[in-house]
Amino acid sequence: AAGVRCHVDACFGGWTLPYLRRLGAPVPPFDFGVPGVTSISVDLHKYAYAPKGVSVLLHRDPALRAPQYFAYADWPGYTMINPTIASTRSGGPIAAAYATLRHLGDDGYLRLAAATREAVAGLADAVRGLPGLRLMAEPESTVVCFTTTDPELDLFVLVDELTVRGWHTQPQFSYAGLPASVHLTVTAAVAPRVGEFGPALAEAANA
Repeated sequence: AAGVRCHVDACFGGWTLPYLRRLGAPVPPFDFGVPGVTSISVDLHKYAYAPKGVSVLLHRDPALRAPQYFAYADWPGYTMINPTIASTRSGGPIAAAYATLRHLGDDGYLRLAAATREAVAGLADAVRGLPGLRLMAEPESTVVCFTTTDPELDLFVLVDELTVRGWHTQPQFSYAGLPASVHLTVTAAVAPRVGEFGPALAEAANA
């Protein structure tokens, strides 16, 4: 109402939430369907499965994008016009991202989202089934986060034990009243091994 721009950092969810919505997940409005949202960022190297170094910045209309450009001609060289902060950069990652998107296609991304959703459910079930651990919240998209309810169970040692068993997870320190936790960013690549996570988690906790 005040005319202030509202940017949505959808670097994780921007590529997955629309597909999860199509699969029936109750995804709340987060994009240009929300009045007032003026820009959205999406990282293609995450859930678009493209090589690193390619992100998309979307603007609601061209007028909002115009000030993003840098242009300068008051020098003896060429007229300099850059549409991005990064200025000169390789086109290789952009070409690779384009090829990845064309190769997987809309149906492919829908299948990957479905596999990821099943993997998330399986990993969350494994956490629920182990005494001494609890989910920080019920998973709503592609992230599983859990903490401990047992003071004898050190999450950072648990992470080391999981690493020994082939599971690379992200430990997070306690912050602003939130307890220390373990963060799992789940992709479709994890789906074939989800059944192995429960036993590995139990072994790691016992160790």
